Amino acid sequence: MAAALSEAHQECAAEQSPARRVPRYRSVLIVEDEPPFRRALARNLVHRGVEVREVGTAEEAIAATAQAHPELILLDINLPDRSGWDVLRELRRRGVLVPAVVLSATQVPPQRLAEFRPLACLPKPFPLEALLRLVIGSDEEGLAAETEKLARSEEGDHDE
Repeated sequence: MAAALSEAHQECAAEQSPARRVPRYRSVLIVEDEPPFRRALARNLVHRGVEVREVGTAEEAIAATAQAHPELILLDINLPDRSGWDVLRELRRRGVLVPAVVLSATQVPPQRLAEFRPLACLPKPFPLEALLRLVIGSDEEGLAAETEKLARSEEGDHDE
């Protein structure tokens, strides 16, 4: 898991990519209780033109969704105060329907997938490119090359 997490923890380069793609989802709420992982995901998305808001608990996720109206939620299931499923259940109860990508370190039961119908479920650890394809919606080859370029430009330059 450490190898895949370190891949996801790569920071974005300061310089902008010359061939910038318009993200599929322009505003994303990241709900993740591990700050280094959450920040790494956020930096990679911001670098690609996505507006990102970050929170670490279920209660913060519910409040942030009401305030910011994100187009997509990246949702960890195992949160410190409640589960990600509780977040989706509460949002549904309030009539807020936002696509979600479930991020989980444990196997997701099929009945949960059927109940909540997330856009996708990414088991941790996951390749960063898989998440970026969902959010950015770009071609695999171009995305992989851009991610590799960012990784090379930041080798040995981590703040975590």
